[in-house]
Amino acid sequence: MEWVLHHRVLGFGQITVYGDGANSEAEALCRALHDAKLIRYIPPQLKGLSAKKAREQASMEHMLDSANDDRDELALWLAPEDFVIVSVGDGRLLDLTDVLPPALDLLSLTTQMVGGSRQLTYQPDLLMRRFDAGTGAGEGGPIFATSLRTLFRPSVAASVQPNRPKLKPKYKKGKETLQWLDGGGQDVFERYREKGWKSPKTDPGFGLARVVSFTAQDPETWLLRKTDSSDTLRFITPDMLKASIENYARFNFLQTKVSGLDRDISRLEAAKEAVFEAVPSIRDAHLAVVEEFRTRMNRLLAKQDPQAAAAIKLFVSGKNPAANMYQWEVPMGVETTLPPVSEASSTWAAMHNATKPDLSEEDMFADEDDSPKELENTASNPEKSHAPEWLSDLRLSGHAHGFYHSMPNYGCSYVARSQEHLLISFDNLSSVSENPVERGPWGYGFVRKAGWSHLGVMTYVPAWYRDETLHDYLTSLRDSGFFARFKNVTLFGTSMGAYAACAFASLVPGCRVAAFSPQSTLSKRLVPWEPRYPAGRRADWTGAFVDGSKEVAAAEKAWIFYDPYMPLDVKHVERFNSPNVHRVPLRNADHKTALVLRNGGVLSKVVRKIVEDEASVPAIHQLYRQCRTDNLYSSNLLKRAMTSGGPSRQNRVELALRSIANSH
Repeated sequence: MEWVLHHRVLGFGQITVYGDGANSEAEALCRALHDAKLIRYIPPQLKGLSAKKAREQASMEHMLDSANDDRDELALWLAPEDFVIVSVGDGRLLDLTDVLPPALDLLSLTTQMVGGSRQLTYQPDLLMRRFDAGTGAGEGGPIFATSLRTLFRPSVAASVQPNRPKLKPKYKKGKETLQWLDGGGQDVFERYREKGWKSPKTDPGFGLARVVSFTAQDPETWLLRKTDSSDTLRFITPDMLKASIENYARFNFLQTKVSGLDRDISRLEAAKEAVFEAVPSIRDAHLAVVEEFRTRMNRLLAKQDPQAAAAIKLFVSGKNPAANMYQWEVPMGVETTLPPVSEASSTWAAMHNATKPDLSEEDMFADEDDSPKELENTASNPEKSHAPEWLSDLRLSGHAHGFYHSMPNYGCSYVARSQEHLLISFDNLSSVSENPVERGPWGYGFVRKAGWSHLGVMTYVPAWYRDETLHDYLTSLRDSGFFARFKNVTLFGTSMGAYAACAFASLVPGCRVAAFSPQSTLSKRLVPWEPRYPAGRRADWTGAFVDGSKEVAAAEKAWIFYDPYMPLDVKHVERFNSPNVHRVPLRNADHKTALVLRNGGVLSKVVRKIVEDEASVPAIHQLYRQCRTDNLYSSNLLKRAMTSGGPSRQNRVELALRSIANSH
């Protein structure tokens, strides 16, 4: 409320608020403000703290497109704690523009960071009234070099960044100049033309305007803003709490009194009363937000380990917990807090996380093939080895709890995200040849984007998961109650991985299975007619989990995908005859049913329907129609047209495929 009303009083024409899905109370307030035309509210596509960077990137892209479409004169991106302060005239935006050149293109305002002013707990009062100490203004010597917030003409920007826009190439290269000033009215075009996002320490440029950022606030608010919202308060890990307390000390600037806020306080109070009187629904929604946040600490403490709760109480009372207090166990399967600010907000982390929501179908599912590729020699090419995606996520996302269990020929990685769905994936044969250091489980990108928990079973040998050590480990997960923690469990894989998804279904009675071109078994006794996969046939086919067609009977539903034109695949599918099996024929996909679905952009949709129990054979076939332009599909269809009807039929089919491709 304070942020919105302050910038409306200043005279900003259109204020757009991009939601974060924090909780229902915040959502209701935003919608009430939107309905009253005080803001334009854009609901979030991705919710939760772990998607913060992705939401920020999407909001800045939308902001630039919107500003250009609406022909806005100037645009400005602000964080929720950033307040523009005008130091000239009556402190309004018009007073600022009156003293600036009429052809101004960019105005970079320096951020003055405000600390907690020695207040310790959250109070529902104006930030400007509560906090008035922060970084210096430069008069007495060096200040803490702080970031910029830039008003800019949308037509000059190639893209938006929090501190300043990226310029279009002709400006960035200096072929055309721009009128670019700082908050003191100085020309800074050459300073920031190519790069730069901080003001000089001794010359911050505070003469005309600046941005005051209430970064630290009080310890209680600082911590609560890092633990997500009311319905998903997370378990606090020792590392997170220790880093949060250390970072509060870093940002709690109290160098000097922050001037120029008194005038804005009185105007804000008047604006707030006027809005509350005119629109009671906004007043009620605001009070609900205040009450939710005021009681959040008690709800958070109730979820924590007693040692964590004691450390939090010390921090909020103004004391630092002793080093030996950060020693409590993190229970398996619970959602935990984000990693430390110093790591999670690093440039690398921002770049790493920003692209995740835009994963393509190819990114979500690695190529699947039954032809092992040549393995790169990572020992002689160490620069090609990077941390696997699941390990990066454990350190850089909001799901910082999981494990990796190593076995001689297999590995299991687990990332906890929700207790609603657990997906268990099994690698296919081509995965065996991938870089064993940086590889992740099959389908990892898809599961991560959906926000589900993921147990990835990875194999480093082409032995069809016929390993007693692996069997014992997966059985121990069942016996420990690991699978029972989740409301729904889905096992999935393709070819060799599809066999495993079926074979281990008996460990999770009532699960769902998605098996793409599975082998029911490679036991010579059970399928003497199977000549393929010599390495798999040489494995030990005695003991447990031998026959996937029998083990899968324990599942609630098993979806078996196959090409009816592949005789050996059909013989395997015919062995899956329990009542829970749904056979899904995908003509012209060969053995690569998952690959054709992926290339058609629908594999993720098919798996999601199975996971959420919304699948049906007609619905899947409707999605499969989008795969008709896939090269493998069309090649197989043309071959069969030639075989069944000669060149005439092949030509007709080719024309039909060309027509379909053109319509896409």
